[in-house]
Order: sequence, then structure tokens, then C-alpha cells
Amino acid sequence: MAAREYSGPKELAVRRHRKSRLLWLASIVAVLIPIGFFVSAGFRTPLWIVCIFLALARFLYLEFKSMKQAAARAEKGGQAEDRVGEVLSELKASGWRIEQNVLLQRAGDVDFVVTSPNQMVFAIDVKSHAGIITEQDRQLLRDEKPLDNDFIGNVRRQAVLVSSQRSCGIVVPVIVFTRAKLSLSDQTVDGVHVTKANRLVEMLLRLSGLSNR
Repeated sequence: MAAREYSGPKELAVRRHRKSRLLWLASIVAVLIPIGFFVSAGFRTPLWIVCIFLALARFLYLEFKSMKQAAARAEKGGQAEDRVGEVLSELKASGWRIEQNVLLQRAGDVDFVVTSPNQMVFAIDVKSHAGIITEQDRQLLRDEKPLDNDFIGNVRRQAVLVSSQRSCGIVVPVIVFTRAKLSLSDQTVDGVHVTKANRLVEMLLRLSGLSNR
């Protein structure tokens, strides 16, 4: 589907941690510069120079905190994908093909593309969110509040893109939660199958018609 390699959220977490360290060092330097001016020039140092560097230091520190939080989220995402990968690995012996972090043209990547022995294809989006997941008006809620993204719409678009790029017909969209508790009246929300990691294999076998084989 794409030639360049992508290792998913773990690689993203490493990049974000590296960037956060650079931002932290830059904020320290921004604080030390006006101190250096005071050491060399004392109170003759223009106040506007001190204010500029202190404002810069504050900005860099806030960016550092934001990047550190983003790195932590990526790490959780990587751990969730690892867990789902382990769950899916038991299907390999039965002839299932498991692909992870599959790149999509101009649309990021899909966590897993899974193909059954009878050539049924699934696009699987892994979520590490905690809380209680419910559904209202064809959208998922966490603890009765809207999620930070349109999970249903996103995985449906991923499934369409996989189908288009591979010319493989219908691709079934699936969302897998590794930590959250599901409280749904139906396992399907607006055409998207929603499940827990420990029920994923059971769902894939059932949807592919291979559950009794």
C-alpha cells in the first residue's frame, strides 16, 4: 500500500520525547540568558530584554509540557496496539494475514488491516481510552461526554481508503477498546463494529463466517 515504513505510535512517542527534551533545554537557556545579562551588566540591563526572554522561557516550558503529554498518549497507544497485536496473533496459524500500522495515502495510517482466509478484510482502529463507552445519535460517548474525535467517522473513512487502494471490495470497519468498559445496546454503531480486545477474535471469526471452523 505504501513503500515507506512506519512503526506507529511507539516511533511517534520517541520523537515527541526527543522534542520535549529539546524544548526543556531551550526554556532553561531562555531563563539563563537574562541572568547572564544581569551578571555582566547589572541593573543596566534593559527591562524589555528580560521580559522578552522570560516570556520566551514560559512559552517554551508550556510547549514542553504539551509535548510531554502528547508523548505519554502515544506511549499508551503503542501499548494498546501491542496488546491487540498479541490477541490477533493467534489467528495467524489459521491463515489470517495481520498487518499493523498500514499507511494510507494522505490520511495517516490504520492500526491493523486483517484479512481472513476467505478474503474478508477488516480495518481495525485501536483505542486506549478508559471510562465507560456508550452510544448516542450514532456517535460514541465516554462517561456520557463526547469523545475528542469522531472515532466512528474516522474508521469508516479508513475502511473506504483501504478498499480503494487495494481494490478488495468491502472493508469492514472495527473499533477495539483495550481499557474502556463498553455499555452499548448493539455491537454495531453506524456500520462500525465496536468491541473489547478480549472479544476481538470472536467477533472477527463470527463476521467472517469462520466461527464454526
